[in-house]
Amino acid sequence: MPTPAAEVYRVERSIASGPKGRKSPVTRAIGTALTGMPMPRSKITWETTLRIVDQGGEVVYETVADGGTIDALELQILQDLMRLDAETFRHSYGLPEPS
Repeated sequence: MPTPAAEVYRVERSIASGPKGRKSPVTRAIGTALTGMPMPRSKITWETTLRIVDQGGEVVYETVADGGTIDALELQILQDLMRLDAETFRHSYGLPEPS
């Protein structure tokens, strides 16, 4: 019987300590002065990292994106971990062969 992927891999997620892409109030004030229109506040987002880790603790996949994108990807990976065997999961995500 094939080994379930959830027995071989796990998903880890980390969120940056500070927001990214935040514009200063001075930039907004300059934009308002130049255009005559109020500049909208920028959305505050945090950079989120998602990793797939094997049994040995080695990171075999890593991606960085905003929280919404990572939420969707993490959900998909977790669904695949629960329903696929390790070999199929490895091929689906292009993971290296175990050493």
